[in-house]
Amino acid sequence: WLKPLNKGTVTSLQGYRTHPVTGAKYSFHSGIDIGGNAEGTPVYAAAGGKVSGIIYRYKCGGNMVYVDVVIDGKPYTTFYYHLLTINVKVGQTVNHQTVIGTVGGGSTSTSRGGYDQCTTGAHLHFGVMNGYYSGSTPASRVIVPPGFRNAKGYSWNTRTAFYK
Repeated sequence: WLKPLNKGTVTSLQGYRTHPVTGAKYSFHSGIDIGGNAEGTPVYAAAGGKVSGIIYRYKCGGNMVYVDVVIDGKPYTTFYYHLLTINVKVGQTVNHQTVIGTVGGGSTSTSRGGYDQCTTGAHLHFGVMNGYYSGSTPASRVIVPPGFRNAKGYSWNTRTAFYK
């Protein structure tokens, strides 16, 4: 596993929270939000695998990419939301050096005339789930991304930084 961005800071945790846009209480947040990067910053595959799904301009998540990976014989799906651009296709094999898209979430926000109502600024929503993508991200399958602390303010300056 590598980080999907060269640098970043966790700005919102995975798990149940009060939704920052809608105000809904006990809303499940399926990944971690990573801030500290401008729109257009390259987003890399966190692990090698195969692109299993792409969703464009979704009303809550924007442009989204799902990548099926196998680590130590176990299947996972990594997912990347609020992308400004998508640089891969379904079925494409990717590796750690593949730029799957770019950070979005700023200009795509409905508050700025965009289509994504679940973002307030430039960031990447990154998540990992056990098993392969099936069109949904159920809470029971979502895990804290390996190498991350599920802690607001956790920062790194290299993709190879691995928290132990």
